[in-house]
Amino acid sequence: MTNRQIKLAVFAAIIAALGLTSIPKADEPQVPKIDQLEGEHLSGMMVFTMQQHLKHHRPTPEININTLSNFVNTLDPARIFLLSNEVAQIHSQRLRMLTAFRDNRWDFVTNFYQSVFMPNVRASYDHAVGILSDTNYVPDTSLKIPIDVKNISFPVTPEERNKYLESTLAYQVAFMESMGEARSNACQKVRKRRERILKYFSEMDYHEQFGLFMNAFCSALDPHTSYFPPEDMEDFNISMSLSLEGIGATLRSDDGYVVISELTPGSPADKCGKLKPGDKIIAVAQGEDGEFVDVVDMELRDVVKLIRGKKGSTVVLRILRKTKKGIKNFDLPLVRDKVKLEDQGPRMEIVELTRTNGLSQAKKTRIAVIDLPSFYLDAESKTLFGDFDHSAVADVRKLLITCNTQKVDGVILDLQRNGGGILDEAVNMAGLFLKRGNVVLTKYSRNDVQILNDKNQNITYFGPLMITTSSLTASAAEIVTGALKSYKRCLVVGQSQSYGKGTVQQIIPLTGRLGALKITRGLYYIADGISPQFDGIKSDIVLPSNLDAVQLGERYLPCALSAPKIDSHLSLEATTGRGVWTPVTTNLINRLKAASAARVAKNEAFTDIKKFVEKSEDERKRVYIPIKELLEDNDKSGELDEDDEEPEEEVSEEDSEEEDDDEPEAVPEEDSSQAMTKTQKEIAKLSRRQHSVTNNILIQESLQIMGDWLMPDTVK
Repeated sequence: MTNRQIKLAVFAAIIAALGLTSIPKADEPQVPKIDQLEGEHLSGMMVFTMQQHLKHHRPTPEININTLSNFVNTLDPARIFLLSNEVAQIHSQRLRMLTAFRDNRWDFVTNFYQSVFMPNVRASYDHAVGILSDTNYVPDTSLKIPIDVKNISFPVTPEERNKYLESTLAYQVAFMESMGEARSNACQKVRKRRERILKYFSEMDYHEQFGLFMNAFCSALDPHTSYFPPEDMEDFNISMSLSLEGIGATLRSDDGYVVISELTPGSPADKCGKLKPGDKIIAVAQGEDGEFVDVVDMELRDVVKLIRGKKGSTVVLRILRKTKKGIKNFDLPLVRDKVKLEDQGPRMEIVELTRTNGLSQAKKTRIAVIDLPSFYLDAESKTLFGDFDHSAVADVRKLLITCNTQKVDGVILDLQRNGGGILDEAVNMAGLFLKRGNVVLTKYSRNDVQILNDKNQNITYFGPLMITTSSLTASAAEIVTGALKSYKRCLVVGQSQSYGKGTVQQIIPLTGRLGALKITRGLYYIADGISPQFDGIKSDIVLPSNLDAVQLGERYLPCALSAPKIDSHLSLEATTGRGVWTPVTTNLINRLKAASAARVAKNEAFTDIKKFVEKSEDERKRVYIPIKELLEDNDKSGELDEDDEEPEEEVSEEDSEEEDDDEPEAVPEEDSSQAMTKTQKEIAKLSRRQHSVTNNILIQESLQIMGDWLMPDTVK
């Protein structure tokens, strides 16, 4: 049999096993064409996905309801197209879902799209054009817009739906005006957005409509299972092979906005020091003199294409950010580049703390802070012994050896911005601080448990160890933190908990032009039998963070999976024998926690953070907010304050001046006799911003906590 016949035979066998026998067998001539996604592919793909999934192995009423809800929210996230009775119409199909599975008939998907959804999209466009074409149009700023559209219901009447749309248009036009745009230009730009939306939905063929529905089904299983249409799979392959250069940011679409969800360590977006997760990209320009292209309501794939480009070329992003001082709008030039492996590597600073004891005698201690942004590996650096000269483990090991030779008393491993990476690197990283022992367990749908352990009995560093985390700390970084905490090897300081990503995904290419499936197939567990999935790794000492204002983490995602505890596989040999470290005890944690709380209560920066978080939480409780109130919060300067750039940093003038003396690293090649353009000067300034490892309020307090640990009878 050919590969194609084998794959179709597998699908047919799965369907037959569940009593869904309408898909032809592989050797039958009626096999549907597989060049593009058709309705008759859906049942086989859905059943195959469930067969491979960690938890959900057959359709349930809950999965059916969530699938239909996801489909509706994908089509109309802003609640400006569909009426509540039309949403109820598509939800009534949940009663037919099992029949659709069995008979492999999904025509209700395209029927709803063409007969209900598209007429509403066209009517919405006509209504918007009628408003925006009126030369006497004045946006009504007394109207209210929802803070989070997910918290409002679909409109009941066409009149109510038009009000939703009118509020959206009023805010978009008024916002542009508040930023200096002439009203006529603002209306023209907003009209182009509506044209773009109409064009996008009008050109979506039934293959793509079925793709949307397939993705709605996958998202009903868990947040990370998804369907990649052929075009998205090609984009994924490009991103994995790094065959195109960009800015190094992971983007997502949210209510028509392109939102930065993650910065790649060492990338232009990371090194500039002015971008952070949660920022919205509202326009993109090519080069210094390029015209900005409005990307609000643009398909994410098209926005990515605007941002990617030739290495060394300049792209300018117009960023929208909510700050302590209100909503801010600023332009940010970036030079496209590939991420260099060395830029993902760790950085270390050694800090000397001086304290006085009860006899007024000065005591000193040396503390190393190691910033590790990812778990990486240079495959080409493999040695004859099977290890690697250039990897996260190899590079951190070198720094720890330096700590030993420099007589460092304590180490802080900063994983606040570490989103994970290579699993084996995480296992071996934990091994730098442990004797040989189990580190992580993986459990798959077959209930088999695989144990990954550190096989090296040597400990590189024996002294006191602290790990700092945030809600951005995820995946492999959570494994390291959780493993060392479970062995009482480290003290964890940071936000209340890490991200909570403990699931394992596998990408499975499909035959022909069907694309691929990314399916959640397993769970990670720390060796103590507790998974970081959903709840993350809890901190021993919690410090305030601006990130507390953002609902960031697995627990905030719809359909997130839980992870029941399994049997512990902690290794006795990891914590016993000669030369073992002193374990972190409950008494030690309580003593350090009390001393830290006293300092935090008197720290103005932490007080400001708490106020900002409380304000954000209060705003989140509101359903609507008047447009006028939003505009009053706007900062029209177009300039970033230091607090806006890095809200958890305290940058002194002296530090900034020293950085300005550095040589720029990412300035486009030019004739040295010519003066740099304004854009090039800005790029040069940004590229010099290599933030100090210790120039972070959480790290500064962590240093004091380590001082309390190392010098218990002293005061600051």
